[in-house]
Amino acid sequence: MEHLSRLAVGQQRKPPIIVPLDDGVTLTFRHIPAGSFRMGQRGGEANEEPVTEVFVGEFWMGETPVTLEQYGVMAGWAGLDPNPSYFENLEDSARRPVEQVSWDDAMAVAVELRKRMEALDRLPRVHGVGLPSEAMWEYACRARTQTEYWSGDGEAALVEVGWHGEEWVKGGTHVVAGKRRPNAFGLHDMHGNVWEWCADVDEDDAYRMVVPGAVMPWPACGPRRKDDHRPRVLRGGSWDFTAWGCRSAYRFRRWPGLRHRLIGFRLCVFPGPVKQGPEARAESATGAKARRDDAAVAEGVDGADLNTNFPPRSGENSDA
Repeated sequence: MEHLSRLAVGQQRKPPIIVPLDDGVTLTFRHIPAGSFRMGQRGGEANEEPVTEVFVGEFWMGETPVTLEQYGVMAGWAGLDPNPSYFENLEDSARRPVEQVSWDDAMAVAVELRKRMEALDRLPRVHGVGLPSEAMWEYACRARTQTEYWSGDGEAALVEVGWHGEEWVKGGTHVVAGKRRPNAFGLHDMHGNVWEWCADVDEDDAYRMVVPGAVMPWPACGPRRKDDHRPRVLRGGSWDFTAWGCRSAYRFRRWPGLRHRLIGFRLCVFPGPVKQGPEARAESATGAKARRDDAAVAEGVDGADLNTNFPPRSGENSDA
């Protein structure tokens, strides 16, 4: 892994990408430098192990979850409801993370945002705009830390940086995006506030298939096939969730068509494919398995039902 460490140390942070969406409404992406990290957590959930060191190429990530006012502009481009939020009438609702947005909705606005950015010539070496892979999400969240939260271990560390533990039945809600301090990569709200969709299909054994030293593959940018109902990964926890579920390594899942008051998203800009290192495979075993699953779906093998309920994992709120 020595070559990966050199790459991580050698790359400098680049300026943010600021995209004007409408009068006074912008979307800021922070540069996430390439590097290696240990994905997962020992002693966490079974699906967070084994802990494996992997390499993630550079990309840009939204500095906050997409807010309601940002989403409203992009949803208009995509022909979607510009105001889907359950909490649409709260004070400062425009600056709070949008929620009740499905994985499909997030991908649809990403497609339209890419068109906007191309028209403005703001995409460096165009590759795509979309949701992060869960490896990219965890790498960006940790910001070169290995503790439960990027701010440290224990709930006291989480309180400093993440809004969590509120109860909807007692009037709890999410808060304005970016109120708590950012991590070393300039990202706010990576813990708590709203769950964030990732591009990946969820697999319980995904981490067991990752090859140590793997260069994690770029996520697909675009809509799913209509016959692909496999659950997608959610990360970060939410305002109505336990501290345990807000950890950097915690993995959650829901159907891609679900819209819920706890779920939002943040977008990423991908500058190009990651080059293969001298000791690393071009992609992880997880990526190869995803292609095998795609083939199975194409042959009609996957018969997942959107209404199937998941058994709860420890610390999981079955309401989401």
